Amino acid sequence: MIPSSLQMIVPLIANFPNSDLYRFQYFLSVVPTVYVTDDFGRKIIETNQYAVTEQSHPSAGHMGQEVPGIFFKYDVEPLQLTIFHSHMSTYRFLIRLVAVIGGVAICTEWAYKGFEHLTNKIDRAKGNGRGIAGNGLLNGHLGKDG
Repeated sequence: MIPSSLQMIVPLIANFPNSDLYRFQYFLSVVPTVYVTDDFGRKIIETNQYAVTEQSHPSAGHMGQEVPGIFFKYDVEPLQLTIFHSHMSTYRFLIRLVAVIGGVAICTEWAYKGFEHLTNKIDRAKGNGRGIAGNGLLNGHLGKDG
């Protein structure tokens, strides 16, 4: 018995309509594919990827328009798809992680500096003189009076 999660939906095994004259068309697109893996040695797997679409409708075979039956139309792509699958080493992962953390820190600093600059500009426009950063002990002002 095949588990329900692994069962495939097969379009040919379906509820057939009541009509005797019916036309089933299946369009298959096939793409040649090569998988190259570097897992403990180089492995090359040649296979195909495919996509299927289907149409079905009553056939008017008695009028000579369409012949009832099951038809398959294949479209083999002229290009081959090559997929390289490799694992990242721990060293490379750590280097990328440090780069991302550094990038986040730099962007945070830029946002902080931009917000601080904008706040100082708003304070100067209100007439507070030097802005927030200008009022402090290191600038020679001991109190708020200035």
